[in-house]
Amino acid sequence: MDRLPAWILDTPLLEPWMTPLCVAAAVLVAAGLWWWRTRRLPRAAQAGLLLVPAVLAVAGWWWVNRVWAPFADGVAPAVFAWAGLALLVLGQVLAGPWRPHPGRWGLAGIGAAAVTALTVTLGVNAHYCTYESLAVMTGAHVHWTDWDTARGEEARTVVPASSWTPPPGLPEHGTVSTVPLPASDPSFSPRDAVVYLPPAYHADPRPALPVLVLMAGVPGTPTDWVGPGRAAETLDAYAAAHGGLAPILVSVDPLGGSLVNPLCSDGPHGDVAAYVARDVPAWVEQTLQVDPDRHHWTIGGISNGATCALQTVARTPDAYGSVLVLSGELHPDLGGEERTISEGFGGDRAAYEANDPLSLFAQAEHGRGPGARGAYRSVQGIVSVGQGDRYVGMPVPRELAGSARRAGLDLQLRTYPGGHSWHVWSRAFEDQLPWAAQRMGLR
Repeated sequence: MDRLPAWILDTPLLEPWMTPLCVAAAVLVAAGLWWWRTRRLPRAAQAGLLLVPAVLAVAGWWWVNRVWAPFADGVAPAVFAWAGLALLVLGQVLAGPWRPHPGRWGLAGIGAAAVTALTVTLGVNAHYCTYESLAVMTGAHVHWTDWDTARGEEARTVVPASSWTPPPGLPEHGTVSTVPLPASDPSFSPRDAVVYLPPAYHADPRPALPVLVLMAGVPGTPTDWVGPGRAAETLDAYAAAHGGLAPILVSVDPLGGSLVNPLCSDGPHGDVAAYVARDVPAWVEQTLQVDPDRHHWTIGGISNGATCALQTVARTPDAYGSVLVLSGELHPDLGGEERTISEGFGGDRAAYEANDPLSLFAQAEHGRGPGARGAYRSVQGIVSVGQGDRYVGMPVPRELAGSARRAGLDLQLRTYPGGHSWHVWSRAFEDQLPWAAQRMGLR
């Protein structure tokens, strides 16, 4: 992909005209195949070519969202509509006459299938507002650095960030690396973390920088934050305006797989809560030279990862000083409270409530639980949502913020144009970073 011209890699994929363009292209392909290949087939065969993909699309929606239900918010109907259209084109390619020019028809079929695959990919991407360009979709905008090279040697001198002066020749950009970040519980196997080290970290003397721990949603991976989230670019821009200083980013995996949701709890999938609250900070402190004051550390996430971030500070308010809750859920969720308690916590409601932020905040109001004796007063945060988010909805952040404030945890509320997508979250992160950096002790 690096060999493609910049104008192709940087072509915007989330413009308002993208969805109509994709629909028009797919319809033209299907109509063209009908005219040139299948219009002479018996009417029953033509009806089958239309009905079978439609039935399969509806059946797929029902099975994925009602039976399997791997995601609490489900898979959008638009995805199944695109899948049905792709099956229609495939059926036309296979059913059409191949004589008297099989080679010509074969190439035409391959071309039609390729165009359809492209339009389906772009159409689904436009629906979820995920990848802004081909560069972001392919990861070509991220310049990865080997972890051993990025971490380098320990600095001879480490000074507080407030008294550090940028030396000449400081790098213009930070480094982005993947690195194993294991859990203390062998039954939980997180995927590799992504670590961003800002330009100032590569200096000697080295400033003691604070740490920002972020998590993606379900489905998602740690690389999402530097992919569609564009966090490395946002942090680079912040560093450029602050003499090379920015938080260290550690994007971690609280899931163990794209289709797994252990509800950020210690349970059948392993000690995930302990991983986020204890293992990750311990690894960072042992591996990097950082600001040891946990009040200067921030945890955050999007969607399921945002819920996990709020769960973490609700259970262990001394683990992080600030929290960013971007489109977080009202409760840990597998698709309804009964199913969540049954499948996620073995039917144990007490275990569910011990991992539910609203339940913990309610306990704190009565002087019980982890937030007793004003423990939440040392934590502040921002809870945010897209104004058109149909999954979370505006009442959710209001209730989270209100419940947290009553328990002593000050949560601001911010809203952004858009829905439940990286289009919102990447811009929300850019907007919230200055607030978080100030809380983290950076000037």
